[in-house]
Amino acid sequence: MKTIQTLSLLVFCLLAVPAFAQSKTKSKPVTDSTAIIQEFVGTYAISGSSDFSSVIITSENGKLFGRADIQSVATIMIPTQIADKFTVTSSDGYAEVTFLRDDKKKVTGVKVYYGNGSEVTGLKQK
Repeated sequence: MKTIQTLSLLVFCLLAVPAFAQSKTKSKPVTDSTAIIQEFVGTYAISGSSDFSSVIITSENGKLFGRADIQSVATIMIPTQIADKFTVTSSDGYAEVTFLRDDKKKVTGVKVYYGNGSEVTGLKQK
């Protein structure tokens, strides 16, 4: 009798565990970091700055880079623990870049906070 109970328990485990594991795998959301990064890529028309008129965000090898239109070299943007927020450190100083989204979760703008306390905002152009 114990042999039948043990065998039944073993068969149940063999059938239940793969089914449970399969359902867990199917329920995991799929995220494509390349697609997410591409949402940020574009040119943002800046207001609140007399020094430059746009910020250009590009991607290369799965990483974001940003530069003002008056700069010739883009600086890597480091993701933070907060969604849509990045930091930039260059010879010009430190900045926090936060991408803005609309109600449909589409990236529509950018806000840049500089280490000196100033900030600029830009609307995504393309």
